[in-house]
Amino acid sequence: MNHVVCVKWGNKYISKYANVLKNMVKRNTSVDYQFHCITDDPNGLDSDINIIRFPTDNPNIKTWWSKLWMFSSNFPYKEIFCILI
Repeated sequence: MNHVVCVKWGNKYISKYANVLKNMVKRNTSVDYQFHCITDDPNGLDSDINIIRFPTDNPNIKTWWSKLWMFSSNFPYKEIFCILI
């Protein structure tokens, strides 16, 4: 299984952008995948998007820099994934 991951943090982009991105991937991908969004606010995201909350256990990493968590050993998905930021 492939995993497609996008990041939505703060208020620069609304949930609509993640939803549109998910739909574009769906239209243009023929392999099995799951779509994930790492976010601090899941309101407005489509119900078929797997929501991953930003980690809160490291107070030294703030704002969108938390997206680097995707490359740590603590990230919940170890399989091959495509990152869309």
